[in-house]
Amino acid sequence: MFTILAIIKQTKKIILENSGTTIAGILTTAFSIIILGTFSLFYINVISMSQVFLNLNHYSLFLDKDITEVEREFIHMSLKKTKGISQITELSSKQALESLLGSFGENSNVIYDLEVNPLPDIIEFKSEKVLAPEMKKKIESFTGVTELIHGKETLEQIETFFTIANFIGWLMICLLSISVIFITANSIKIALFSRLPEIEVFKVLGATPEFIRWPYLLEGFVISCTGFLLGITGVFIIYKFVIAGITYSPATSDFRTAAQFFTFPQMGIILAFIIALGIYGASIATKKIFRLLAI
Repeated sequence: MFTILAIIKQTKKIILENSGTTIAGILTTAFSIIILGTFSLFYINVISMSQVFLNLNHYSLFLDKDITEVEREFIHMSLKKTKGISQITELSSKQALESLLGSFGENSNVIYDLEVNPLPDIIEFKSEKVLAPEMKKKIESFTGVTELIHGKETLEQIETFFTIANFIGWLMICLLSISVIFITANSIKIALFSRLPEIEVFKVLGATPEFIRWPYLLEGFVISCTGFLLGITGVFIIYKFVIAGITYSPATSDFRTAAQFFTFPQMGIILAFIIALGIYGASIATKKIFRLLAI
């Protein structure tokens, strides 16, 4: 018990004597976590929302503005006869515009002032399975149809973009790992060099290498743990700020319920990872110095 209390006392003394270096290490670690955490949260939410809002089995059929009633009826009848297609609904150009204007709320006058309806009539439907290429071509060939949009195609375009983002994310994780190790190791090195005479005294008095090493490992723990707490708090503030901003727009208000912050298990994993990096950095620093001192 005495040894544990002595190690804690030594750790406190080291941190106070090298407070400037320790604080710098904490802030740098926190800043790195804020950058990576914000990017990761953005990535997770966009992928999640893409899955929710872009229904994979949802299709939108854009109609030509000069389509006749006979052509329109033929399209409806053909879709109804197609196996697996259901929930066929049609939005007129006017209804589509009203829906769009309603979603923008107070900002709707921006579109309204244009005095032009840019939207065509739209037929929406769902399919039990992804339409075969032949069936898709057949529907697109109907007279009066200008375009057939599938939710999955839009999602795949988004996912292609985020494949690149995923690579960037892993690169940032590697850079964060290196920075946390480097920052912690440097902070511990400075603390060790400033206390070399005291370490020599401990060595002469017969202190074990573990007794000398543990206070510095604990300092690495403090730097990484405190840096994580500050960093994740910064990410949470940014998250709340963004959410508060988008909820004032009816066009994006649905994102509030779909948006998510890191779960407690996720934060636990991140914390454990950062602490492991901090202790590893401290371990590297102590080994180098101890090798010089022949401890």
